[in-house]
This record gives sequence, C-alpha cells and structure tokens, in this order.
Amino acid sequence: MEELIIEPIELPKAPIDFHPEFTTKDGKDYVILPKEEFLLALRHLEDYEDHYAIEEARRENANKPSISHEEFR
Repeated sequence: MEELIIEPIELPKAPIDFHPEFTTKDGKDYVILPKEEFLLALRHLEDYEDHYAIEEARRENANKPSISHEEFR
C-alpha cells in the first residue's frame, strides 16, 4: 500500500482576476464567468473544502489512540 502524503494547499500568489458579466433574467440577477475562470474558482473551492475536512478530522481525532502506517500495513 502506498503511503498517503497530504500536500499543503497552494493559495494563489495574487487574487484571481475575474472578468464577470452581470445580467438579469426574469427578475433574477446572474453572474457569467468565462469557463476557465469558473473552473479555476471551483478548483480552489474544492481544495479549501478538502483542506477544511482534513483539519476537522485531525482536531476530532487529536486525543484518540492511533497506529503508525507500518502497523496498519
């Protein structure tokens, strides 16, 4: 079994430069982003959610007994 290595999250060096288009349809406001910008934002949100879930699990299990990777194998 391969050892799981969790890399730290790389935050963007600078704010993401979005180019939104604002529109209204049927009385509702919408924001339109170019596909590449939307996918970049989605990736960063998913990375954040994953990082948060890992940190939460670490806090919840901080005082529980554990075994090493070698013992698990």
